[in-house]
Formats: sequence, C-alpha cells, structure tokens
Amino acid sequence: MGVVHERRMLALSVASTVLFVVAGVLLASVTRRPQWVQRSGSAVVAVEALIAVAADRRQKRLARIPSAVREANPYVEIAIARAESQLMWVAIALAVSGELLNGFGDLLFCWLSGCAHRAC
Repeated sequence: MGVVHERRMLALSVASTVLFVVAGVLLASVTRRPQWVQRSGSAVVAVEALIAVAADRRQKRLARIPSAVREANPYVEIAIARAESQLMWVAIALAVSGELLNGFGDLLFCWLSGCAHRAC
C-alpha cells in the first residue's frame, strides 16, 4: 500500500467521522432521542480501526527504506518521524472525540438543544 492509499484511508476515516457525528446529531434532533449522539461516538471509535491499518502499512513501508538512504540524508529520518507523528495525532483525536461523544454525547446534545430540564 503506497502513500496515496494511506492518505485516502486517512481522508476516509476523517470524512466518515464527520459523517457519523453529523448523522448522529441529525437523528437525535429528528427523533428527540439523544442516544443517537452516543451511538455516533461509538462509530467514530470503530473508524479508528482504519487508522490502525494505515499505521501498520506505513510502518512496514518505512521499514523497507534502506539504512544507507537514511544515513545519507538526515531529512529522511525527519520525514519519517513527522509522518508517524501525524498519524498518531489523527488516531488520538479520533479516539478522544469518539469516546467523549460515546460517554457524554446525550448530555451535551440535551444541554445544547435546551432540553436539559426535561426528558428529550
């Protein structure tokens, strides 16, 4: 799997995260059942599996870079560290947002929609 596939997988995971969150909020608004926001948070956490696959593929691809190339050009190591760091931060952001929505999505929806004083 090349760089293009990794970028597509990352873009797909971020796009599906946005789609799940928007769908959860819309369903919660239409049905007045805030647990849809929690369910969208669970789906966001499940999307993180795509990032795990991308991280595995990236590590295998970067491991195939010969050590002579790494030693000859110090920027290769910098680029590798940057790529791994970027992937890690995307994974952390998705995991944290998904878990927060899963745990507190219904309360947040009720508070923001103004129905905190009564059952949605």
